[in-house]
Amino acid sequence: MNCVFENISVQKLENLQEMYKRTLRAGFLVYGILVVILFASFLATSLITGASSPVYIVFFVIVILLSGNWMIQMPKKNALTTYEGNQEQYQCEPQTHIFFYGNKMKGRNLQSGVEIQVPYDKVVQVMETKHLFLIRIPEKRILLVDKSGFQRGNADDFRSFLKEKCTTAKFR
Repeated sequence: MNCVFENISVQKLENLQEMYKRTLRAGFLVYGILVVILFASFLATSLITGASSPVYIVFFVIVILLSGNWMIQMPKKNALTTYEGNQEQYQCEPQTHIFFYGNKMKGRNLQSGVEIQVPYDKVVQVMETKHLFLIRIPEKRILLVDKSGFQRGNADDFRSFLKEKCTTAKFR
C-alpha cells in the first residue's frame, strides 16, 4: 500500500492555540454571548429607568467584562495548559508522524508512542485553519496536521484528498 501523504506535526503553543480556537464548541460561545447580552440588557434597563443603584451597575459591567474576557481567553488557557503538560511529561513539544494511504491513515506520537489507525469513513469532522487541518476521529480525538509539515504531498492536494476520502465527515 503506497503512502499518498506524509506529515509531521509539532504541538507548538501556536498550533495548540489555533486548534483550541477553531474547535471551541458553538454551545460555549452561545452561552457566553447570552450571558453578555443578558447582563448588558440589565445594565441598559438600569441606566434607562434609573431604578438601580450604582452597585448593581458596577456589578453588571464587571460580569459583562469577565464573561467576554473568559470567552476570549479560554482557547489560550487550554492551549497553555496542554503545552505545559507536554513540557512536564515529555520535556519537549510532541511530534506526530502521520501517513495517509488510499484507504486509511496511520499515525504515531513520537514521544508517547501512541499509535492510531483510522479508515477515512470513520472520520467525523474536518476543520481547516490558516496553518492546520484538524481531523476529528472517534472518541472526540483530534489529529493536528500542520500545513507546513508535509514530507510527501502538499496542503492544497491534501485538502482535495480529504474531501474525496472522508465522505461521511462534516467539513467546516
